[in-house]
Amino acid sequence: MLFYLMTLHLAWFFREDLPVVDKNDTDTVRRVAYDQWGQIDFLCRNYVLGGLMDSLYNVYHNVCTAKRVTKLFREKVLG
Repeated sequence: MLFYLMTLHLAWFFREDLPVVDKNDTDTVRRVAYDQWGQIDFLCRNYVLGGLMDSLYNVYHNVCTAKRVTKLFREKVLG
C-alpha cells in the first residue's frame, strides 16, 4: 500500500498534519491548500481502507484522517 502511494507521490501525506485555517481567513492560498489537503486525505484514506479486509474496514472507516488510520492500524498490528 505504501509503495503504491509512494509511486503517486503521496507518501509524505502520512507524515503531515491537517493545516490550520481560520473560518474568517481571507488568504486564498491557505484556503486552497486546506481544501486540497482535504481532497488528498480523502483519496489516501480510501486507498488504505480499500486494501483492508471487510472486518477491518468496519473498524477503521470512521477514523477521520489517513494518517490516523495508518497509525491506529500499525499500533494494533505491531503491538
